[in-house]
Amino acid sequence: MAAPPVSLPAPPEFQLEKPSRFEKRAQTARFHRHRRRAEAPYTVTFATATTNGTAEADDLQTPLSVTDSSGNVITANADGSYTVPAGETTLYVSVPTTDDAIYEGDETFELTGKTEFMSTTTSGTGTIKDDGSLDSDNDGTADDDRPQMQIDNVEVEEGQAARFTVTVGEAEAPYTVTFATATTNGTAEADDLQTPLSVTDSSGNVITANADGSYTVPAGETTLYVSVPTTDDAIYEGDETFELI
Repeated sequence: MAAPPVSLPAPPEFQLEKPSRFEKRAQTARFHRHRRRAEAPYTVTFATATTNGTAEADDLQTPLSVTDSSGNVITANADGSYTVPAGETTLYVSVPTTDDAIYEGDETFELTGKTEFMSTTTSGTGTIKDDGSLDSDNDGTADDDRPQMQIDNVEVEEGQAARFTVTVGEAEAPYTVTFATATTNGTAEADDLQTPLSVTDSSGNVITANADGSYTVPAGETTLYVSVPTTDDAIYEGDETFELI
């Protein structure tokens, strides 16, 4: 009598989990979960890709870190693959990210992977955040690269333009800033100042005011100069102060 047919288990495959969000610091991106377990060890491979995302290659670092469900580190093999222990169904892959202090907004990349039994890769999306909204390692400090502003003090001869040096945060894309003068906390009066303000970048290029009165800071710019015209009224008034805000 012929032996009855034997049903063999399907080879292990896996899928990458839903997008992970983390700061511009090395965080654990729990990207995938195995759907099937195996009685014997087998290998998997991983790679990062920015082709379909908004992140750039220098936003990511190496090496990847792979651990099993118990937190044990799985060392990469000589060919770059990782050996999944028999019976394991979950791995965690950590992708280090670069903290470059440049505001870039949300940036996405992919982690791709497959087992030795899969002919095509599967992928999961990681989102890098640098807007202060996420403290993914719970250390009480969220990475916040949104551009800030510092305005230096200045002294000027009456009748000349007071030229303020303004330091702004670097950003990958243009953004807007606003300026105004105030005499509330100073000794100058409104008629001691004139309009309009003049704003230039670090190369001396004039930045024209937008329709709403704001000014667009070019991508990568970190220094602006704001000139405030003052009135030469031929009346001695002593030192007078005002603010650029």
